[in-house]
Amino acid sequence: MARKDRVIKHIQETTGPMNSVAKYDAKVYAEQHAEKYAVTGKELERVTKAKKRKIQRSTTKQDRFISKLLKRYF
Repeated sequence: MARKDRVIKHIQETTGPMNSVAKYDAKVYAEQHAEKYAVTGKELERVTKAKKRKIQRSTTKQDRFISKLLKRYF
């Protein structure tokens, strides 16, 4: 399976850790972005995908940080 196919499937998923929340938040952000700037449907989709990836990545980083703190103090 090509990387592009995996990324597309991952973006479309709504189950899993933070997937449904991230997808909803990304859509809300993209709609607000579209109100400020004149964007096409393709650009709106790109903004949604980028924001979803950013939300999931920041959540992963936060989880790792908390895990390291817990290991340090316990």
